[in-house]
Amino acid sequence: MGIHSEMIADGVMHLAEKGVINGSKKTIHKGKILVTFLMGTRAFYDWLDDNPMIEIHTVDYTNDPYVIARTKR
Repeated sequence: MGIHSEMIADGVMHLAEKGVINGSKKTIHKGKILVTFLMGTRAFYDWLDDNPMIEIHTVDYTNDPYVIARTKR
């Protein structure tokens, strides 16, 4: 499963740790979780820190219909 979302929280961390979310089949930003902002627990922020799987983009990119249409999974 891949994530391209305006916001994520702790649940994404748990699924990524189990390998459910890995972005391996995404057509753009392959292997990445793409977001605009994040909210969660201290454990979540610790997981995010220097995590190469996380990409934070501006809302005008993340919510752009053209970008979303290019993201097949």
